[in-house]
Amino acid sequence: MARLRQRLKERKKEYEKSIESGLNPDLASQSLERAMYTWLWDIERYSGNKTSTFERYESIYRNYIQDTQLGRLIIFDIKKITYTEIL
Repeated sequence: MARLRQRLKERKKEYEKSIESGLNPDLASQSLERAMYTWLWDIERYSGNKTSTFERYESIYRNYIQDTQLGRLIIFDIKKITYTEIL
């Protein structure tokens, strides 16, 4: 029982640390489309990269992820085989 409590405390600390560092610990439960949209418009847009880089990423999102079968997959469920089956 003491080991279980210790492990739960460690996981709680890891979760809080990931939130503090700006990571989304619940990312695995999101769809690829939602996660990429959030990354693209909330993070990458303000990253300081060239405009052409952002435009390229945005076109990849728009052409291959947005409103597609691939985009609807939950990140946790994506495996290499899944991606090749869709293509």
